[in-house]
Amino acid sequence: MSTIEKIFEYIQANQPTTPHEIQKNIGVGKVMIHRHLKKLVIEGRILKTGTAPKVYYKTLNRKGLSKEESTKQIAELKNELDKHSKKIANNCIQYSFNSIEDHWLKVQPNGHIDRGLPSFVKWCEQRNYTVAEFAVKYLETLENLKKFKSKNFINATNKFNETYEVKVLEKVFYLDFAAIEIFGRTKLSELILHAKFSQEKTLVNEIYHIVESPIKNLIKKWDINTVGFIPHSIPRKLSLMPKIEEMLQLPTPKVPLIKVGEIRVAQKSLKKTQDRITNARDTIFIEPGFELHKPYERCLLIDDAVGSGATLQETAKKILDKNIAKKVYGLALVGSVKGFEVISEI
Repeated sequence: MSTIEKIFEYIQANQPTTPHEIQKNIGVGKVMIHRHLKKLVIEGRILKTGTAPKVYYKTLNRKGLSKEESTKQIAELKNELDKHSKKIANNCIQYSFNSIEDHWLKVQPNGHIDRGLPSFVKWCEQRNYTVAEFAVKYLETLENLKKFKSKNFINATNKFNETYEVKVLEKVFYLDFAAIEIFGRTKLSELILHAKFSQEKTLVNEIYHIVESPIKNLIKKWDINTVGFIPHSIPRKLSLMPKIEEMLQLPTPKVPLIKVGEIRVAQKSLKKTQDRITNARDTIFIEPGFELHKPYERCLLIDDAVGSGATLQETAKKILDKNIAKKVYGLALVGSVKGFEVISEI
């Protein structure tokens, strides 16, 4: 077997993986590894994601595609996109293909994770949608969502200010929306949902690789002095946010938050905003015995998912009332699109 095929098979069996891991296991020099990786990407057999130094490679699906199958699939998609949309120039087709590969992920009823173009095609066929037409809609939706983002963050501050009369959070950001029109849950939202319920460690690891840099960048940018992780409503053996907190290994001091209640009621089970406010106000507290000599300047609260925002709002009030911090910021891994401008172009 040739070296390039050995590399392809290793990626296929261990995806996503890094050049360093490939080099260590294949036993080929760094320069040769990168040369073969570049060729495989150009041929469309593998996909490159991330930015240096954290670059990962994966095949188009778990089984992988042969060079001939991949080339044919890309050509067919290009032809269909050319037919259905003049907005996507020919030189952007590979970028468009990679966008679907990067962003599309669905967990099937049998627990199988479908990713990228093959999954998108299956999703369209199940709904009798024209693949190319909805590929264009999806790519246009991703492009429209960029107007809400600045340096990979969605600014939800105005949404909170309009929802709640009293401003307690200085700024609130999401890493992504929980779901988008027509296409449902985003990749990150899908991973979070199933990581929480399945307690599958591989999903938690994938989420961590997505959120690590943004969280650390935000802490540095805002000069955060202390961090609080919103506790889950339902205790589990492998809880998502405590595991993310453990993996982050932040040097920043922590505000210990706890969830109490005779019966744990999940926020998402409550439909009314006032019920969610009551739930957050009466069940989330600072751990008894927590002592502080002087208040921190800036505290960051981190939650996995935000709907109404009641949990962040009420927890921030407690931190301010107890003079734990002078200012409180909020960050959700995913947040509701409700309250943002309707994306009407699609």
